[in-house]
Amino acid sequence: AQIVNGTGISHMNMAFAVLPGIWNMAAGLLPYTSQNYHVSTYEYSKNVGDIYTNYEGLGGINKVYWGNSVSIVKGLSLGFNLSYMFGSLEDLTSSVVSADNYSSSLTVNNKKIVSDFCLDYGLQYSYYFGTDFGFTVGATLTPKTDLKFRKSLFAVQDRSVSGVAMQPDTIVNSSDDMSNIHMPDQYGVGLALAFKEKLILTGDYKLAKWGETNNAELKNSLSDAKTISLGLEVLPNYRSINYWKRVHYRIGFQTSDTYWTINGVNVKDESVSFGLGFPFRRNFSAIDAHFVVGRRGTTDSGLLKETYVRAGVSISLHDIWFIKRKFD
Repeated sequence: AQIVNGTGISHMNMAFAVLPGIWNMAAGLLPYTSQNYHVSTYEYSKNVGDIYTNYEGLGGINKVYWGNSVSIVKGLSLGFNLSYMFGSLEDLTSSVVSADNYSSSLTVNNKKIVSDFCLDYGLQYSYYFGTDFGFTVGATLTPKTDLKFRKSLFAVQDRSVSGVAMQPDTIVNSSDDMSNIHMPDQYGVGLALAFKEKLILTGDYKLAKWGETNNAELKNSLSDAKTISLGLEVLPNYRSINYWKRVHYRIGFQTSDTYWTINGVNVKDESVSFGLGFPFRRNFSAIDAHFVVGRRGTTDSGLLKETYVRAGVSISLHDIWFIKRKFD
């Protein structure tokens, strides 16, 4: 068993109306993907000796986006996001071979630095029947694209004989020209139902066609990623003078077939989340807290199962901008 801890800023977003009711704009910073793993193995070979191997993954890709939505008719909006993807993914492998009078270690650092732009699109329709019931349905599309990245590979070997260290050997030290990471078509649909300003039910489905990748190294390890998310939010009475009746209570469930297929087994991820939204007393701003418990992977076919716990806090600030003063 292994316990891994980590903290960091998840995302920052802002949105405002350029032309109220017609044109809205948003911008922000989001994590797109990340890796943080550390796996150790041991084996004994009669002809070689003890072999210890560590595998470690670090880094991630982030996304800065600029989004716009335009209302075509009442309730119907079209939008797009222009995003800049940047970051690095680093895979470290270190192997140590130990025998009676000899030891050798090999360290390999494989790094990819990503830097490129991409586009995605969205469509949303909302309709409300007075204050008793309303619904919103939406769809998103991220067309397949090739993200540019630069790859570097560094490998060094250290040896010692009878306790005497030898000069390290640099086996590989290369930095290739720009290459491409193939990003597949990605689709999403969602539905939200609102009841009497007290209850909101949501459901989302996402599909990423990773099984169609043209990456020869990963072709047999990737499959289509599918995610289903369900959520429930309860707001007892936002007009109440009782503060706890104006708190938002949330619960959610998510199940995913991830894009990884290892030894013919697709890696699954399931989680349950709980959240509370604490409103400020004088406006629509709020502090939101959430807690997630999940399970990823399986012990079948020699694979690993991971249980994770994640907690977070976010602040939503709501204010009125671009209002010309009539009195000074």
